[in-house]
Amino acid sequence: MKKFSILLMVCIVAFMSACQSEGNEQKEETVENKTEKTDEDTDLSGNTKEELEKFKKIVPTSKEVTDIQERYENYKKAILASSGKDAIENIDKYSIDYYGKVLDWALNSSKSEVEKLTPVDQFMVLSVRKRIPHGEVKKMTGRDLLIYTVDHEWTNKTTVQMTNLGEIRKEGENGARASMGVNKANTNTFIEFTREDKTADWKINLVSLSENVNEQLIRMASDRKQTESKLIFDMIKQFTESDVSDDVWNPIN
Repeated sequence: MKKFSILLMVCIVAFMSACQSEGNEQKEETVENKTEKTDEDTDLSGNTKEELEKFKKIVPTSKEVTDIQERYENYKKAILASSGKDAIENIDKYSIDYYGKVLDWALNSSKSEVEKLTPVDQFMVLSVRKRIPHGEVKKMTGRDLLIYTVDHEWTNKTTVQMTNLGEIRKEGENGARASMGVNKANTNTFIEFTREDKTADWKINLVSLSENVNEQLIRMASDRKQTESKLIFDMIKQFTESDVSDDVWNPIN
């Protein structure tokens, strides 16, 4: 399969790499859709009026912009070095808590419960069950799981290296949103940053990428005329280069 070049790497760490292999046709389709819109409907970056209204918040100070850019660059360096402990220092508590939820689902959720999750969540749960020895999973916390995915290179380093932040805007006093690019080309993807208060460091909200990824997966499954679960099985199989048995539906506990 061809490379999936839209930014699906950054976060949901394990999931992004597998999505990248699903095809340039998704990016091409996005470009085509944007070109169909009139100049009155979009700005020069291809954002719709509705997207722009959501995005128009508070302009950050130059120091805040620099701090956010440095935070993302530090995260990229940690990914390229396969250093989970360094990577997690750049990630917010909400994202770490999310990995705790993934861990709980992997340990305890039945097939019917997992099938009700979003495509991203399903991918994460089934990947944990397939790719990590169950004895290790039982000892993990959400923090441990996130570190493990970085240490074991569940993220495509080449893609991470190509990514960059575009325009940054604040959302309230302690939130910010940045457009993302691949090789400095604009995409329709955004990543969020949070801080606990004005004196705290900005951190990356990895989960903020999941909405875009979910939409891509749902559309991809529809285009292939297959269920989302079947698509996820195929992606895990491709990523691990091994068959995925129905045992991954079973809870670890």
